[in-house]
Amino acid sequence: MNTLKALFVLSVLLFLAMPAYARDTSSGCGIGWEINDDNSFLGTSTRGTTHATFVPTFSMTFGTSGCARHSIVEKDLRGIKYVAVNFPSLMADMSQGQGDTLSAFASVLGCSSVKETFGQVMQENLGEIYPVEAFTPEDLYRNVVRQIQANQTLAHSCVAA
Repeated sequence: MNTLKALFVLSVLLFLAMPAYARDTSSGCGIGWEINDDNSFLGTSTRGTTHATFVPTFSMTFGTSGCARHSIVEKDLRGIKYVAVNFPSLMADMSQGQGDTLSAFASVLGCSSVKETFGQVMQENLGEIYPVEAFTPEDLYRNVVRQIQANQTLAHSCVAA
């Protein structure tokens, strides 16, 4: 009976260790790759431990530690930059539900085909989009995206959703 238990434990341990011997096909970015870039058991183990401790999400988001920025972040960054540069005129256009700045913002968000609906939704929900005075362009952008996701027409037509 003890032999059977020992064999079972050994089998489980070998099964769990097998991925460590497999060829390393990870993305090649993050702090773990900065510490050890060898394609060996030691390199893979070091990267695995490092990435478990310091998850490379930050690196992928901000393009550090050998990582490229994720395409989702790039898309959001474009919208946030647009809000930051055009904030006063964008707010004025949102309050009216129309205008060149709002129309261009709709295009940045991939809402070109539904600009009129986009303008109406922004005007109707301005209090939720811009609820306080101390506000960042990123906050405004995130609230606009929430409004897009909450509206059935915009959610199906806009790329930012």
